[in-house]
Amino acid sequence: MDPARVVTYGFVYAAAVFFLQWVLHPDPTAFEQGGLFSLLSALIFGFLGLYRRFGPETAERKPESYGLFVYGFVVLLVLLSGLTAASLVVQ
Repeated sequence: MDPARVVTYGFVYAAAVFFLQWVLHPDPTAFEQGGLFSLLSALIFGFLGLYRRFGPETAERKPESYGLFVYGFVVLLVLLSGLTAASLVVQ
């Protein structure tokens, strides 16, 4: 899959999760548990999408390294979400 699509789909997914959590669970405790992580991931994916769209010229970029960067961020976000869920279970 194209890295730009991964960024776009990730941003839309994170923004949708954040919005649904905000609408369905206006309780501040529930928001702090999951909404903050969703907001952070939406901001990261949004930044990556803006960089991809308005960054340096395509000819100057190396698409392979950018793809590894994006996939590395996805893996990092999955690991952070797992650690967040584990810390919530322990509490």
